Amino acid sequence: NTGATWLLMQMGGGNINEKARTTWHDYMVNHYQLGKKTKVEQGYEEPGYIPDPKKGYGLNIQYANTSFGQGMSATPLQMGSALSSVVNGGTYYKPTLVDKTVNNEGAEKNNKPLVVAKDVVSPATSKTMIKFLEGVVEKNYQLYKMKQLRSNYSIGGKTGTAQIARPEGGYYEDRFNGMFMGFVGGDKPEYGIVVGVNDPRIAGDAGSQAAAPIFI
Repeated sequence: NTGATWLLMQMGGGNINEKARTTWHDYMVNHYQLGKKTKVEQGYEEPGYIPDPKKGYGLNIQYANTSFGQGMSATPLQMGSALSSVVNGGTYYKPTLVDKTVNNEGAEKNNKPLVVAKDVVSPATSKTMIKFLEGVVEKNYQLYKMKQLRSNYSIGGKTGTAQIARPEGGYYEDRFNGMFMGFVGGDKPEYGIVVGVNDPRIAGDAGSQAAAPIFI
């Protein structure tokens, strides 16, 4: 959390200010497409919530929280799509549930990928993130209760453990949701996978102890 907040400060020249907030907001909304419906072929999709960088109370504190995942919300589909754009070279594709359609005569029509945004990150940053995320798994797979990494697979990813919000405001101190986001395929990722576990009854971080073992 401290490291994420420090990075946000660098966007403002060393401080959390309007420049930092608007820069980070631009990345969340216009690069990673958070706070927007993906328009996947499914009803009742939620857009999530990203706070306005210029209007509201306690914006600097609020944006410090968003840097490590509090004070904002996103769906697993949004997060998985954003992750894919980071590791595929920087292109955000509209997520879809339909690979192809077949009409009554048996003619097939492939559902071609639709580009929503380019240059989400630079190709160089994408390659760096692949290596970083692979290093996270390689160095911590025992912590994640992964008995061993699957042979012939290059895996990268990151855990996430989030306090559960109280209905009356604030967060529970002893209840967490866990997530593990990752990819398979090395320099040319083939699959992006998001595992979420709500309020698991385990001892330890929900991300590393509950979600990560399911991913592997």
